[in-house]
Amino acid sequence: MAIADALVPQLVPKYRVVYDRAAYDITLDYTAQLVPAPSETDAVWADALLRERGLME
Repeated sequence: MAIADALVPQLVPKYRVVYDRAAYDITLDYTAQLVPAPSETDAVWADALLRERGLME
């Protein structure tokens, strides 16, 4: 198991606390274009991942 894999379960609760306290769900525009824009490879990967998980149509 990679070190990062071992740390993820410990970091998720901490991430959620920061996310909730900062109110990112209402302060960030998740529909806006990324700046800087991702590479074409990264954009294709992200699109496929979101569609696979039902988070984008």
